[in-house]
Amino acid sequence: MKQITLSDMQQQSEAAASAPRLRAHRNFHPELSDPIQRLAIAMEPGTYIRPHRHRHTFELLLPLKGRFVVLNFDDHGVVTNRVVLGETCTALEMEAGT
Repeated sequence: MKQITLSDMQQQSEAAASAPRLRAHRNFHPELSDPIQRLAIAMEPGTYIRPHRHRHTFELLLPLKGRFVVLNFDDHGVVTNRVVLGETCTALEMEAGT
């Protein structure tokens, strides 16, 4: 069984705070080639994840602590959706290709 304890979260947050990109990953999937990648990402204030797409798989976001903004864009770079996860929204699933 794989789990994330409160101690794990604290250690991962500390690792993220000292990382250049202010993020730290904990993979649950054994190989990068796995069709569904499962991971926990500690993201500290000031980090930025550039816009990207997962063309062949969905993406599920669940904040365990704190909050972050998710923006969706159309093909012209126009924001089509904005969600603050960790406030009134606690989970977000995006379809493949978004």
